[in-house]
Amino acid sequence: MRIAARPFVLVIDATVCGTSRAEMLDASLAECFSDIPRIVLMSLGDGETIGRLRASSSNTHIWEMRIGDQRLIDPLSTPLWQMRLGQIDDQTANAEFKLAFDRFLELRRDLEKSKDTALKQKLAVLGKVLRSLNELVVPLDRLEETLIKATRPGMFPIRCLSRWLEIAEQKTCKHRETQAKIDILARQLASLYELLRKSVTGKAEALLTKLKAPRLKGQPIMVLCGTSPEALALESWLDDCLETDWIESTYIVAMDGVKTNRQQRKQVHEVIITGALWPSRQHWLATPCQLMIIFAYPYEIGFIERQIANWQALYFNASITDGDKCHLWSLNWPQGTRCLDIGISNEKIEVNTEVLRGKGQYPQYAIKTTIPIDPSMDDWLDLLLADPTEPDTSASEGDALNKDLMWIETEEHEHYLPWVESHPVLVLKDKDIVPTLPEFLKEDDQIILLKHTNERIATQEKLFELLVAESEGLQQFIKVADRWQVLVDKVAKKYRPYQVQPHLCKEGVKVGDAVIARWYKHWVYGPRDRIAVVVFARLAGENEPEKIGKYIANGIEQVRTAHQHIGKQLRKALLERGKGASEITIGSTTLDMVAFDDMIEICTVKRIIMPEVQVVATIKAASMQRISEDICNKYPGRLYFTPSAQKSMRGAVYRDMDKFQICLELMSTNLYDHYRYKKTRMHEVLLKFTAVYIEFEPMMSSVTMGRFGGNTQYKNRNVDMNKHFCLGNARDKTRTLRIHFEWDEEENMIVIHHAGEHLTTSQS
Repeated sequence: MRIAARPFVLVIDATVCGTSRAEMLDASLAECFSDIPRIVLMSLGDGETIGRLRASSSNTHIWEMRIGDQRLIDPLSTPLWQMRLGQIDDQTANAEFKLAFDRFLELRRDLEKSKDTALKQKLAVLGKVLRSLNELVVPLDRLEETLIKATRPGMFPIRCLSRWLEIAEQKTCKHRETQAKIDILARQLASLYELLRKSVTGKAEALLTKLKAPRLKGQPIMVLCGTSPEALALESWLDDCLETDWIESTYIVAMDGVKTNRQQRKQVHEVIITGALWPSRQHWLATPCQLMIIFAYPYEIGFIERQIANWQALYFNASITDGDKCHLWSLNWPQGTRCLDIGISNEKIEVNTEVLRGKGQYPQYAIKTTIPIDPSMDDWLDLLLADPTEPDTSASEGDALNKDLMWIETEEHEHYLPWVESHPVLVLKDKDIVPTLPEFLKEDDQIILLKHTNERIATQEKLFELLVAESEGLQQFIKVADRWQVLVDKVAKKYRPYQVQPHLCKEGVKVGDAVIARWYKHWVYGPRDRIAVVVFARLAGENEPEKIGKYIANGIEQVRTAHQHIGKQLRKALLERGKGASEITIGSTTLDMVAFDDMIEICTVKRIIMPEVQVVATIKAASMQRISEDICNKYPGRLYFTPSAQKSMRGAVYRDMDKFQICLELMSTNLYDHYRYKKTRMHEVLLKFTAVYIEFEPMMSSVTMGRFGGNTQYKNRNVDMNKHFCLGNARDKTRTLRIHFEWDEEENMIVIHHAGEHLTTSQS
C-alpha cells in the first residue's frame, strides 16, 4: 500500500543566495498548497523583499524579526549594538564629490522631464563611476588593476572605470542644453579620475588608521566594501601597508554578490562600512557586533542619517507586545485577513558623528610663478623731474567714498566681512579661480581672502623689500617719497588736522580730518592729489614749495605705481598658489609656499547681506520700459513684450539698468540669430551672457510652472515660461530680475512673457 507523501511546511529561501522573487513563488504555492503553512526566510532588515511580500496578493502571515525583539525573549538583556557616523575630514574629496553629485542630481531631474534614452544611459554609466570613486578606500590604480583582471561582458558587466568613462562619450542627448550639462559632469569626473590616480583619499587614510590601531585579542573587525573586486583590491593594498598577521583579526567582505552571503563567520567586535548604503545593501546594518561605523564625507552626512533613521525605525525598534507577533505566537490567527507585523515601538536611537582624521594625500604640483620688475624704473631721474601728463583727481588715500557696501557671512569668521559691490571676490570653482561680484555669490562658495594680520603686512613688506633690492631706480623713488613723511612731521608740529583742512580746501583739495590724521600717522605713502603735497611743502616752510612738491609728488606716484604692479603680480601668484603653486620668484629670490599660506585663507560663504536701498518703483519701471522700447526700435520685429511682461516691468524695482539693456541687446542679436538663422550653437550664445554674469535656465520648476504658466495666455494658449535669464541671485528685489521668454516660430520673434522679480511660490 502506497501512502502519498505530503509536505507539512514549505520553506522559501528569499535571501541573496535564494530566489529574488519570493512573493511570486509564495503566491504560486498558496494556490497549490493552500492548507500547508509557508515560511519565507530572508535577511534581517531586507526592506525590498519584505515590501514586495506585503504588497503581494497571497494571504501569507508575516512575522518580521527585529533587533530589539531580543528583549521580548529575554527582558534582562540589553543590546550592545551601537552605531556611529565616521565623518572623513577630506576637504578636497568632499568639495569635488559634492559638486559632482549636485550636477548628477540636476541631470536626474532633467531626465524625469525629458525621458531622453541617451541621457538615461549616460547617467547610468557616469553614476557608476561617481559611486565607485566616492566609495574608494584604496589607491585608484590598485582598483583599476583588479577590475581589469575581473573584466567580463554580459548582463552585469565588469569594466575598469576608465573604460566606463569612454563609453559615456558614445551617445548624444536630444537637447543641447542637456548635452552641455552632461559634458561638464563627464569632464569633471575625468579630471577627478586623474587626480585620484595620483592620490590616496581620506577614506583610505581613515580606514588604514583604524586597522593599525591596537586592539585587544579576540576583538576582530569586519570591513564591508562594495563589490568583490573592491574587496580584492583592498586586501591586496592592506598586504602592502599592514603587518602580515592583519588577516587574523580583520575580515574584508563585499556587500554585493552571492558568495559573500554564504560565508559563515564568528561574531565580530567592530564593523566598518565603506560602501554606499543602497536599499539592497541595508540588511548589512543588522550584522551582529558591538560597534558599527559608517564612513562618509561631510556632504553626505545628512542623507545617511536619514537613511539610518528610517531603517532603525523599521528593523531595530522592538515589536509592540500586543501586535501581530502576539497573535501569531498564541495561534490566534484572524479569519480572512493576515498578520502584517507592522506595529513597532517608538524608541529613538541616537547615531553620533565622529570626525575621523583623513585629509587625503594629494600631489603638490611644483608650479613656479615669477614677479617681474618693471624696466621703466631705470629712468628714475627723468620720471622724478617730469611734469604730470594730466592732473589727477582730488581723491586721497583713506577718503570715505560713497560706495555701496554689502556684507559676507562666512563659516570661518565671527563677524561679517564688509565688501564693496563693484569689487570682485575670488571664488574657487572647478580648480579654477573666478572673479565674481559679491551679489552673485552662492551659499557654500569657497572664496580667497587676504589675511588681515600683522604677519600679512610683514610678509607683503618683505616682498616689497625684495623687489626694492632688485631695482636701483625704485630705491631712488623711495628715498624721494620718504621726504613726504618729513613734510608731514614738520606740519604736525605746527598744526592740528582741522587747522590744515582750510589750507587744502583753498587749493581745491577736499579731504576730511580723518584723512589728514591718517597722513600724520604715516599710514600711507602719500596723497593721490599732487596739490596736497605742495600745500604741505608751503606749511612746512620749504624754500621752493612748488618745485619740492612736484618732486616729492612724482616720487609718491612712482612708488604707488610700483606697489600696484607688485599687487597685480602678487595676486597672480596667489591665484597660482590656489591652483597648487609651490614657489614664487622675485628677481633672483625664491620664496616657498609658507609665505603664501601666511597671506591667504579660504573661507566658505554662508550668506550675503544686501544693503537696504530705497527705490522708487515708478521711476525704475519707466526706465525699464524706455530701455525695452529703445531696443525694440533698434531691432524691429525681433522682441515682443506681452501685456503680462509690460505689467511685470511696471511693478519691478530692479535698478541695474545697464545689465538689463545688455541682456536685451544680446537677446536681440546673438540669441535671435541662433533661433532665426541657426548661425551659432546655443552653448556658444550663452557664453556671451555668462561673460556679463547673466545665467540661463532652460527649465522652471514644476511648482512655479503650475502656478504661473496657466495664468498667462499667448495666441489663445498657455505660454511656455521655462526658458529664462537670471540677472542676479540675491534675495534683494533691487538686484534680482528674471526674463522669461519663448521663440515664436510662426512670427520669427522672441516673445517675452515676464520681465520682473523672481516668480514666487508657496515655498519661496
